Amino acid sequence: MPNETLLAWAFAGAVAVHNLEEALWLPAWSRRVEDRWRRPVADGAFRFAVCMLTAFAAALVVLATATHATIWWHLVAAYALGQALNVVFPHLIVTIATRSYAPGLGTGVALVLPSAIAFLERGFAAGLLRLDAFLVTTALFVPATVAAIPALLWIGRRLTA
Repeated sequence: MPNETLLAWAFAGAVAVHNLEEALWLPAWSRRVEDRWRRPVADGAFRFAVCMLTAFAAALVVLATATHATIWWHLVAAYALGQALNVVFPHLIVTIATRSYAPGLGTGVALVLPSAIAFLERGFAAGLLRLDAFLVTTALFVPATVAAIPALLWIGRRLTA
């Protein structure tokens, strides 16, 4: 198995563990630290959303490793950068601002950040990723993913009500 494939799966696994930490503890935490910027999230709706985001990460890795098409590798890379940014904002910033551990920070720092960086470094070094394609893909993918979160929470509320 090439290093890129192994690192892509390590990244997807890190996302799964990170999302599990969030699914277990973030809804209750969100009710304790609610303020005018952060709204509490319902357990079922949030868990549905993170399950879908986890499945999406795995699906991208499956498509990348099965087809070897550059678009899928660039989408995995965009997801990796998005998740690396997610460690800083909101997790680190919110932890500092609220003086309360934001669920997901530990697994973000320990697993997501290193696996995302390793995948990106290896992908560029191996020529699997091109900077121009990565920048365009990321510029489209990251905002689309962030925009999808309210829709996923809405669907989750409907399914778990």
